[in-house]
Amino acid sequence: MPAFPTLTTKPIFPIPEQKEDSVIKSDIEGGYQNTRQRFTRIRRNFEIKYTNLSTSEKGTLDAFIDTVKGGADSFTWTHPMTSTSYTVRFQTTIKFSPTHENKWDAEFTLIEL
Repeated sequence: MPAFPTLTTKPIFPIPEQKEDSVIKSDIEGGYQNTRQRFTRIRRNFEIKYTNLSTSEKGTLDAFIDTVKGGADSFTWTHPMTSTSYTVRFQTTIKFSPTHENKWDAEFTLIEL
């Protein structure tokens, strides 16, 4: 399984982390609501943002997107604050924004598998 590339630029801290909503709800007569859990476990989403990536680092991320076929294949990502490794995939594609003098901002969301 591929690993997320190591970049010299660090992501913006803190990294927002959110557990996905795993509840199925159905309204019934009388104003009651039935609920049940959709999954056996609750996955996490990680919102990653980088600022001032070099053009070569942008190229590295572009090549990695091709390696994992966008969001189709999973990969290993190590949380830079906790050093915990997660098996993830891209929940959203990487959005690149040019800033100044060959620098790029990038943002994307990863979802735990």
